[in-house]
Amino acid sequence: MLLGTGAMFGDIPFHPGVFHATEQAFASGLTSVIEIDRAALENEAIAAPNFQALMLQTLSAQYQYLGRRLQWQLVSPLKKRIAFALVDLLCFTGGRCGHGHLIDIRLTQEEFAELVVAARPVVSEVLGELRHERIIEYTRSHLCLLSLDRLQMIADSP
Repeated sequence: MLLGTGAMFGDIPFHPGVFHATEQAFASGLTSVIEIDRAALENEAIAAPNFQALMLQTLSAQYQYLGRRLQWQLVSPLKKRIAFALVDLLCFTGGRCGHGHLIDIRLTQEEFAELVVAARPVVSEVLGELRHERIIEYTRSHLCLLSLDRLQMIADSP
């Protein structure tokens, strides 16, 4: 599971039995992990409506991402799945760089291929096409979206 800023994992509040308390996370980039007792978190959310709203927004964003991921994993052609994945990764970790939008998650092509449920050689070929079309640029350690509009058009295509 990819988690962005403010994301929660483990025994998520108000949603018993969905996640395991023994989940593991691997960080990419600057990360802070705060361990909070579920009951204490729920009590704080009940006592502070603004905090409760923030938690619901965070969980909603996570569920939207998971829903989109299921959509692009199960029914979309590979190029569209890759475009969806890149747009979603940008939403979680993106920032501006000198010539586009930088995705600041360190993923190997093998890991990215697992994310989009495809074989690495085929994913590499599609990434190469996107690079040739000047939609993305990448090195071993960085991926930059040169044309977010064109990538979004691929993601939104039928």
